[in-house]
This record gives sequence, C-alpha cells and structure tokens, in this order.
Amino acid sequence: MHYYNGQSAAQRIGISYKTLLRWIEKGKIRPEEGKTPTGQLVISGDQVEAARKEVLKERSLFGEDEIAIDTSGQPQTEVDMPEDLTVKVKDLEHQVGYLATRMAMLESQLAELQSTGARKPVQPAPSELKLPEDHVWLSDFADQHYIPRNEARHLYDIHAIHGQPISKSARSYKHIAIAAKGRRDFYIQFHKHSAFLPCDDCPHDERGHHV
Repeated sequence: MHYYNGQSAAQRIGISYKTLLRWIEKGKIRPEEGKTPTGQLVISGDQVEAARKEVLKERSLFGEDEIAIDTSGQPQTEVDMPEDLTVKVKDLEHQVGYLATRMAMLESQLAELQSTGARKPVQPAPSELKLPEDHVWLSDFADQHYIPRNEARHLYDIHAIHGQPISKSARSYKHIAIAAKGRRDFYIQFHKHSAFLPCDDCPHDERGHHV
C-alpha cells in the first residue's frame, strides 16, 4: 500500500495543509500511529484517495470558481467553507445588533434633550454651594475623622446623624451640612470605629465645645 506524508497528502487531495490538520482533528482522516524519523505524518493511500474523490465531488457541485484560496496559496474546498461562513455571519449579526441597540439609545437620549430644551444639569460640588453658618459638610467631616463617606451618609439617611440637605435645585445632588448636634451625633456613632481619628475638637457636644 502506498503512504503519504502530510504535505503530499494535502497536495494529492487538493486541499491546504491547514485544512488537512483540521480534518485529522475531526477524525475525518486518521494517520498511522507511527511517524517518519523526521516526525512527519503518515497517511495511507486509501484514505487519501477517498478524500480526493470527495473533494472532486464537492467541486463538481459548486464549480471551480467557488473554491477559496487560503494564505498558503492552496485551494480550500467548499467542505470547510460553511462552518467558517457561519462564524463570520454570527459575528456580523452580533455587531449589527449591538450597533442597532446603541443607535436606539442615542436617539432616545437625543429626543429627551430636545424635549427638555436644555442639557442635564451638572451636579454642583460642595464648594459651589452656600454653607450655613456654624455648619460643615458631612463628607468633609467624615474625611477629617477617617470615616468612609458612605457610612456617614448611611447613618444620616437613617436619622442617626442630624443634618440638612443643601442644593441649588431639586434635581441636583443633595449635599449634607451638619451643625454642632450633627457633629456630636457623628462622634457618638463613630468614636469607637476602628478607623476613627479624633480631631482637635473631639469629643463633640451639642454646643460644639469640648465635653
């Protein structure tokens, strides 16, 4: 029986070496267990001829002009094209779907801006707001005592720290200002916190003086 190495088998069948390796991975062609001293594949002539006949049959159905050429310069048969084309089509459909969704979101945002006739207001920073006398920002007070801002804000939300929201408009973010009572509440709630760092005025009482 005649045997072929990988390159000669692919040339005889009429496919690229890359395609031959894919066929071997799929079990369509089964090389002999032994290899040549140089490590080349050994494929029986019966398998090569059977594969060659299948390729010729495919070519007769689709025509020579529909045979793809890969980067190695070898013809690639239509047997492998459907799988590759399916992957490409799915990728294109995914991209088109993403672009359509993104376009719809942008159109919705544009319509909202046109209906309001103005841009969405920018959230003012605490420094841009007028702070009442004898008040400090809760966020600054938390930073001063090394307490996470979100923890301080949470205790304000559940009324464990007394304070008042300050904002320029109803739609802007509400910044919290605390007076002496709020500072005392803050001290009571956090002075045993592992991260708490006392300031020069600690401990705080309702009047803002040392206890």
